[in-house]
Amino acid sequence: MLNKETSRLSAGKKTIAVLFIIVFSTSMIFAEGALPSKGDTFVGGRLGLGSLGAGVGFGANFEMVTQNDLLNLGDLPDALGFGATVGYSTYTSGWIGYHWRYTNIAILVNAIYHIDILQNEKIDTFVKFGLGYNAGSVKIDDVDGYSGRTPTHGGVLVGSSVGGRYFLSDALALVAELGLGFAWLQLGVDVEL
Repeated sequence: MLNKETSRLSAGKKTIAVLFIIVFSTSMIFAEGALPSKGDTFVGGRLGLGSLGAGVGFGANFEMVTQNDLLNLGDLPDALGFGATVGYSTYTSGWIGYHWRYTNIAILVNAIYHIDILQNEKIDTFVKFGLGYNAGSVKIDDVDGYSGRTPTHGGVLVGSSVGGRYFLSDALALVAELGLGFAWLQLGVDVEL
């Protein structure tokens, strides 16, 4: 029994040592900070929750940072980027035997303002503003002899959200955004090219 406890203590010390090495090496990677700078380019996938009427949607995001110190805030660095978001979702709706299948294909062009408000070397915070179009469509499912109008769907989209990237390494980040656009909540992963 004493050998098992000694073995567990030894394994615990090894785990602590490995965690210390990971934390130390990660802090060295992030010595320059997480705020993106001019020329940085990000691509990533998104899971959208509350996507244009649907419960879940899927999307992709692109961004290129074009300017550093946009507002010259001194101790609070900032940057400006531009990009695009494409999202897809589908859902059904209906009543008394009539079912409509809605499909959303959202395309937004975005302006992204990054500001280092948390002063954290691993977190990039931003505000995003977007304008785009939902190329939505509606299809009537399994209805014989339906004579009513097919509802219209789609149109102009205006988006705005707040979000952040948590960098796992110098080129890989977890992303969360909350607001309007492709979905109310977007969760995903970004890769810096």
